[in-house]
Amino acid sequence: MPDVSDDPSAQAGVDKELIVYWCLFEDEAKTKIKAMYAPTIPHPDDAEPLPSSDPRVASELQKCWAAMQPKPLHKLKRFSIQTIDDLFRLANQFDTGIPKPLYRGQSSYEWPLETRLERNVPEFVRTETGLEVYEYRVLTEAQRRLHSFVEKLPDDGDLLSWLALLRHNGVPTRLLDATRSLYVACYFALRDARPNCDAAIWIFNRMSIDSEFTTWSHGADSSYLRSSPFTVAQYGDPYYWPMPKSQRDRTSPPTIDSLRAGEIPWLDYAATLDAGLRGYIETPGLAVAEPFWLSRRLDVQQGAFLIPFNIRLGFQQNLMSHLRLDLEGSSESDVPQNQQDLFELWGSFKVIKLRIPFALHILLRIKLESMNIRELTLFPDLEGALAHLSGFLPVNGR
Repeated sequence: MPDVSDDPSAQAGVDKELIVYWCLFEDEAKTKIKAMYAPTIPHPDDAEPLPSSDPRVASELQKCWAAMQPKPLHKLKRFSIQTIDDLFRLANQFDTGIPKPLYRGQSSYEWPLETRLERNVPEFVRTETGLEVYEYRVLTEAQRRLHSFVEKLPDDGDLLSWLALLRHNGVPTRLLDATRSLYVACYFALRDARPNCDAAIWIFNRMSIDSEFTTWSHGADSSYLRSSPFTVAQYGDPYYWPMPKSQRDRTSPPTIDSLRAGEIPWLDYAATLDAGLRGYIETPGLAVAEPFWLSRRLDVQQGAFLIPFNIRLGFQQNLMSHLRLDLEGSSESDVPQNQQDLFELWGSFKVIKLRIPFALHILLRIKLESMNIRELTLFPDLEGALAHLSGFLPVNGR
């Protein structure tokens, strides 16, 4: 085993005993340096072991180390549409990418990104009592009662599906609603818009959120986790867990080792998300997920959720930390007009905040109606049908 005391990777906290180097000659003119972190994987028979002092090894490892270093903050990009065609042009470019971005419509451009769970909650309740206790209570009470009203429900252990069902029926949870359709997001941005108030569309790069998870989890250690999702502080009336739910076997608290995907040096995405939903993640982070169990509403709205790992911090803090994002962002500009600029924007953005000026709201509502994006189709139930009837009377700018 070569001496790795001067290795950049050793500075990254990588176990030195797990580092093996070799050089595979692919042809007479080219060599390829391999830095493997899993010595159980056999190296090629014709591989040449190299000492860590070899400049070829040092050069290759330096690239790996540089890729793991914190990158500069990315700026939030701000744009404003001037015509409805700007919106169509943006959708035509962004919706051809894979994976498609996620969109979130908000009725006021001035509103921050907040989950329903954290909104209007005193800060000390979030940080000292911990909102996890309210999520657990809401979930428990839902599982006790909803079987009387809904014929088919998610499995008890399918936490994400339960929280999604509750969120899409107005119950506060940590889930932040989003959609894969820009036009559906536009509908929700205008649904409750007020007169003379610009609306907003937030656009999230799904690929960036997913790829940053690897960076986020690369340095994972015991400080990433809590021993319990609950604190000793209390606010309001105590909650007594009902019988026999309180007597069931509780899932053991996760550990970093239990969250790893085999010998890969980063965490398993699904296992980490589950630990976050159970309240065990301390380090702020973010995930995108769709529940296995789909309600009809979630299905027709092309819904997905942005999920903060640590809900003792605000959603925006989780987002900023995960994407290394500066939410102050750049100055606002018009949506790019030519295809090349739109393509470059699609390939480089992390998060975009798009202004929908109030002057365009009426025209945009007409366009969405002609596309059959309306209350009756997005809420395919009695509530949606009645809301559709109410929409015949313009109230508060609707």
